[in-house]
Formats: sequence, structure tokens, C-alpha cells
Amino acid sequence: MDPHHVLQGDIDYVRDNIHLINKVYKGTIPLIAAIASEKRELIDFMLECPDLKVSTKIITPETNWSAELDTVFHFMAEYAVPLDICQRILEHPSFDPEVLNSVNHDDYAPLDLAVEYHPKLVPLMEAKGARRYWRVGPGFKPNPNECPG
Repeated sequence: MDPHHVLQGDIDYVRDNIHLINKVYKGTIPLIAAIASEKRELIDFMLECPDLKVSTKIITPETNWSAELDTVFHFMAEYAVPLDICQRILEHPSFDPEVLNSVNHDDYAPLDLAVEYHPKLVPLMEAKGARRYWRVGPGFKPNPNECPG
């Protein structure tokens, strides 16, 4: 699904291409594009789609260092998405707590971003099992999985 049409709020285009609702295209998924559009009718339509997978991992091909990873959870934490939309995403039947705790290419879990950019989202994420990533916080913390050096 072309994110340009979604960003424009073209709900008819989305209805006609609903079979592509989970398709990664140009580094994003339709749900993220809909949230970025701020078109409430479009967001509601997508969240009500029974085939929607809110826990899709978006992996872009390897660049100079490594592949990049993003999720809707990273997006909603970093860009302060309205809490009612966040709640619906976290309560969606396709929600996967493992994806909620995925670490992106910049070494941030969604909860790390929420603490920094969207503090009101933190309790909702923690209630769904979100955890901070060990490398983030005031200074680097020792990795509990490594032997002391």
C-alpha cells in the first residue's frame, strides 16, 4: 500500500487495497502512515480491520552498519501519538509483547523512547510488559549477560 495515499487520508484507496494492510512499503507500514496523517477516520478504519497486525517488525535492508528495525510501538513512543490510539494498539488482538520489547537499530526499546518523549505512555506500555533496554539510561549500564571485564 503506497504510504503517500495513506498520508493524504485517502480512505477509499485504503479500502480498495485493504489486502495490503500489513505490507511494508518504502520503510513503513500503512498503520504508521495513517497515524502520521492524523486522519482519525482512517486510523479507526485500520484498527478495526480484523487482518491488521499491529506487531509488524519493519526491517529495512542492511546499510553501512546494519539493518534497521522499527515498529509501530517505537513510532508511537517517539512521536507522542494520542494516548487513546496507543491504548487501542496495545489492546489490539494481534499485539505481541515480544515485539513491544524489540530493540531498534539505535539500541532503543519502545519504552526507552516513551520515557524520553512520551512519558504519559509509559504506564500503558509497562502494563503490557514493556521493559527498558539495558544500554539506555543515565550512562551505560553493565550488560547482565556479559562477564565482567
